[in-house]
Amino acid sequence: MRTEEMDGCRGQIQENIGYDLLLLDHPYDMEEIDGYVELMAETCAIRRAYRVTGEETPAEAVRQRPIPFL
Repeated sequence: MRTEEMDGCRGQIQENIGYDLLLLDHPYDMEEIDGYVELMAETCAIRRAYRVTGEETPAEAVRQRPIPFL
């Protein structure tokens, strides 16, 4: 996984979730929020298939699933 891909995914996710406002509302949860962002960025950047509900699912299908809000 390339650093540029991870950075791009991370930035897009932060924009999508309103990261700056989220931290203003939850300043003591920064470490947890950053952990979620990192997990989503890794998922976004990986190209291999995932095992979801016991079935192998293409990475693109996993990326397109809605993400439950924190």
